[in-house]
Amino acid sequence: MSRQRAKAKASRQRGDKEKLELFLALVTELLTTDLAKKGFGYAHTLNGSKAAGVRSELEQPDENDLRSFLITFRKFISDDSDVYLQGIHDIC
Repeated sequence: MSRQRAKAKASRQRGDKEKLELFLALVTELLTTDLAKKGFGYAHTLNGSKAAGVRSELEQPDENDLRSFLITFRKFISDDSDVYLQGIHDIC
């Protein structure tokens, strides 16, 4: 028989100053990502002619750059995070 143990989530309460410092550190981390440095946007071009047929072109950010950015960014929009934007707003 296997025993199932309850998973305990490590929880440490941060003070307002620590939360703001973490917030600023993560903002800096986002600003130094390749995606933030290069800028990002999407563009789709669709051209067609009888001679050449239909040509579609899509410009988008590099997938790895986008994933790297989003891993940090999601901390700002997760309501259980210490740097959740609404929570930081309430501190200020």
